[in-house]
Amino acid sequence: MNKNDESRSEMAVKLGLRLLRVHFSRGDQNQVKREIFAGFKEMGGPYVKFLQVLAAQPDFLRGWATPSETQVFEDVALEPIDIIRVLEYLDRNYRAHFAAVDREPMAAGSFGQVYRAQLTNGQVVIIKVLRPSVSRYLKTDMKNLGRMVRLLALVNRGGSVDLREGFSEFKRITELETDYRLELKNALWFAEYFRGHEQIIIPKTYAELSTDRVLVQDFVGGVSLAEAMIAQQNGANIADWVMQATGSDIWAQLQTLGNTLLISSIDGDYIFGDPHPGNIKLLPDNKIGFIDFGIAASAPTSRHAFVDLIREYYNLYMGQFRPAEFMVAALAFFDNILTQAISVATDNLLRKNIFDFIGEAAGRVFETHKHDELTKGYLDNLQMTRLITQVINKGNRFNVKLDMSNLAMLRASQMYMSMVNLIVKRSDLPMSVANQIIRNSFKTMVDYADAGGVAQSSTRAESLSDERALQMFGDWAAGIADRDPQLYRQIREGAVF
Repeated sequence: MNKNDESRSEMAVKLGLRLLRVHFSRGDQNQVKREIFAGFKEMGGPYVKFLQVLAAQPDFLRGWATPSETQVFEDVALEPIDIIRVLEYLDRNYRAHFAAVDREPMAAGSFGQVYRAQLTNGQVVIIKVLRPSVSRYLKTDMKNLGRMVRLLALVNRGGSVDLREGFSEFKRITELETDYRLELKNALWFAEYFRGHEQIIIPKTYAELSTDRVLVQDFVGGVSLAEAMIAQQNGANIADWVMQATGSDIWAQLQTLGNTLLISSIDGDYIFGDPHPGNIKLLPDNKIGFIDFGIAASAPTSRHAFVDLIREYYNLYMGQFRPAEFMVAALAFFDNILTQAISVATDNLLRKNIFDFIGEAAGRVFETHKHDELTKGYLDNLQMTRLITQVINKGNRFNVKLDMSNLAMLRASQMYMSMVNLIVKRSDLPMSVANQIIRNSFKTMVDYADAGGVAQSSTRAESLSDERALQMFGDWAAGIADRDPQLYRQIREGAVF
């Protein structure tokens, strides 16, 4: 182990000891979160990136964090990189391609740094370089983080943030964002998919100049949505600021962004998986540019199930929450394999459609808790995922196994909704403005699907034999019996297993 590896490991051990002291002194959960934040901030690099994953979970920052804490995500330290030496290493004849290269980075992230350059044909491009420290120390960092998460799960027991899930998501993101060959493939796919689109701009990527650690793309002008949101946070009227900077209407651009994310989920193989404000460029003529294609969320396992789920979201935004229909749609989306198994069992074993009884059971649970403060809060704030996971399916009483690839796609959609809500809130406008933008995107997608716009029913779903489907159905029923015997009896009496 070299000195840098040893130093990182020592810092992780020290943080672990601090957390144990807090835990055994019976400190509150906010104190634990503060220690996690301060320790990972000090360690920097991938540890700060992991903080971003934790911060994306709504309860992590709630109750203790201030804007000064969240600023760490914007203030990424630069790493000394001799960009000319990097290019010479990749191609001694690099000057045949590049007329000029800025030696100072124009932007930096936890994993990469971006440099402005110009090709010999005059085209302005960016050169994205993987940080050398990522290649050198990432394996050690991941081991340290894995150990830390096991400890954090212990001292955070009973907390509302699922640290193990956060680490699993971080590993997935890290593998994607540090593989520039994969990002190249994604960028080429999106360029082809949006070719000829009137409002979406995808930069050209130069495969012949790119490697697993370097990516070369056309420079996209305009301003980033992150810049607009920072200006808003500093007191600017965001609509006026964007109009002055680009001549565009930000509300129209946010509507286009939502429509695009949802439509691509039902007629494309992927959606733009990381709609972070820094990855969205606001351009003249109400156009939008996408940059950074490290994360491409796969289309839903069942596109029709996703349409049904969005249809129920739309009904909710119209003030018509239907718990039975929402639960059945959520089951089909989150666990499409189980849904197939239940369908086979219904056709072969049962006297009635079990989905009806699942919906009725979900409706009864909702009726029991609809006056609880927690339930009313989720409804008032249109937090449907939390209403399902924390109320209707609390403790996973319906024994649903979540498809993580579907969660990645849904998370991208939720990131968009959170962004719209935040911009509207900071604009001192009624939240009905945000609700209308999001509702319009839902309706656009549902109307598109109803008009025949769903490319195919399923993109990755397995084909189940009757034998395997019936076995899965039996295991599912047994799981419900263990988790919620009363629910099991209700479904059994109605459907007859």
